[in-house]
Amino acid sequence: MSRCTFYLLSLHGSASDFKASISTISNTPLFVGQVHRWVAPPMRHSIDPLTTQGSWDVFLFFAGSVKLPEAIEAFRKAEWRLEADAPPPMLAVFKNTDQQHSRAGPEDVPALTGRWDHPYQPDPDAHQEFDYSPELQNWVRTFGKQEGKSAVWMFNLLAYQDGKRETFMKYVEAFAASVGKAVGSESQIFGQVIRCSSTSDGEEPWEDAALVHYPSVYHFGDLVGSEEYQKLDAKYKVGTIKDTCILCLTEL
Repeated sequence: MSRCTFYLLSLHGSASDFKASISTISNTPLFVGQVHRWVAPPMRHSIDPLTTQGSWDVFLFFAGSVKLPEAIEAFRKAEWRLEADAPPPMLAVFKNTDQQHSRAGPEDVPALTGRWDHPYQPDPDAHQEFDYSPELQNWVRTFGKQEGKSAVWMFNLLAYQDGKRETFMKYVEAFAASVGKAVGSESQIFGQVIRCSSTSDGEEPWEDAALVHYPSVYHFGDLVGSEEYQKLDAKYKVGTIKDTCILCLTEL
């Protein structure tokens, strides 16, 4: 397994000046993202450090165990840091895959189904782990006309009920082979969490971290609004997930 490091930063100064500073460091991030919103905020884990310190501005992803470079520290107002171990092939192909996404033409992007705007309505008594709420649907509609009309990334943290991680892995396999593939979703990084800056004695840790690519926020909406996704959610995730959170990013 290969170590990787994720940062969330709240900044002093402008994002453009921050981005310019990145070109001056030797160990450049594999991905620099602009943070937009919590699609699903944490409910049990790391609530205070992740959601109450103010808004996050930037997401960084590095190969290796990386201390924040001095050139970046000057812009840091607040930070949250996580280290994870991911399969070496994932890190090896990450940069090439990201370049392929940037070169993708319209013919490479799956057609939208419209479920982002007209989601499947499950049985009102059915329990879902992920709620595609009217508020989130309205945000997808608005954001899809802005930065979300092109590629987005979802940074996902996961913690499981005791002994349920393998059940979630079955969900990952079923997702990738079906509805995830249909909307152009690609899990670029999936790694086991080693440590994060908010974990203290007695606090339950996050277990996995993922960075997932979608061709647009509409494709993400098509996913979570689909009947197939909601059935997978009910089958594999209900009773399996102890806590999760999802943060929407675009490349800076």
